[in-house]
Amino acid sequence: MHRLFGLCQYLMSFLRNLLLGENNELRNRRLHIRWQSEKPQNDVSEALKPQNDVSGVMPEGLSLKETAVLKSIMTDNDISIARLAETIGLSTSTIDRIIKSLKNKGILSRTGSTKQLKWEVNLK
Repeated sequence: MHRLFGLCQYLMSFLRNLLLGENNELRNRRLHIRWQSEKPQNDVSEALKPQNDVSGVMPEGLSLKETAVLKSIMTDNDISIARLAETIGLSTSTIDRIIKSLKNKGILSRTGSTKQLKWEVNLK
């Protein structure tokens, strides 16, 4: 019953906007069963920030794949290429290309032998 009442209120607000030119707030959350208009809702419109915003940490001009590889290497500096591919969800040949690109940019270098591999991230 309560849900039907909420739907009716929403539809009335919609029709008043449409027919009478009013500016009633139409939000999906008003259709929820336990909507409380007194309870403040989180308004994130002022603090919109991309999820992948790493501008303070990563150099500019890196692709998302390069950033993902660097983040994984920064988390675990002795991670293998096979493990990187599995973690990020890319093929090993793609990881090889990304690592080569990062090495050419001077951001990534490798130290140690094949069995004792360590990655060094050179962020300036």
